[in-house]
Amino acid sequence: MDTLETKRLILRMPETNDLTKFHEYAIKPNVGPQAGWHPHQSIIETKIILKSFINENETWAITVKPYNEIIGTIDLKVLDFFDALEGTYEIGYSLNDIYWNKGYMTEAIQAVLEYAFAKMGATKVIASHAPFNEASKKVLLKNGFIFTHIEKTNKYLSFGINELYYYEIKNKRKNK
Repeated sequence: MDTLETKRLILRMPETNDLTKFHEYAIKPNVGPQAGWHPHQSIIETKIILKSFINENETWAITVKPYNEIIGTIDLKVLDFFDALEGTYEIGYSLNDIYWNKGYMTEAIQAVLEYAFAKMGATKVIASHAPFNEASKKVLLKNGFIFTHIEKTNKYLSFGINELYYYEIKNKRKNK
């Protein structure tokens, strides 16, 4: 996984010293549920998740220049064998709420899309959000994603979510 740089951000591998800053926003009741996970209940839970990010090598820590402090995460994953064959990746993200509405996530997604298409050879990137998450809808549309369908799910019932809105963006170079 390469380090990605934009005008205002550096997307880098998560590090063990990100624990405190990651935990600061992972415990917030309005951050995790927007991204499909429960607020962290302890620093130990945050440490386990951070360690999984480091080991999986699919998640970037989002940092604002010139500071090296994590303000969010963004990942790029292949969900299954068939998606791997088709070159389909899924993007997911979360951001500390004090950084919402500043364009950081739009910028981070654009960098990850460029990486997915240019470096990973992706043919398509998909993303989803809960029906109530208008901010995710807006950021996906700003980045050129197109709404494709609504899918029923049981995965997020504890949040009262029984469906997800799906979007995709195709690699223009590969789909001409």
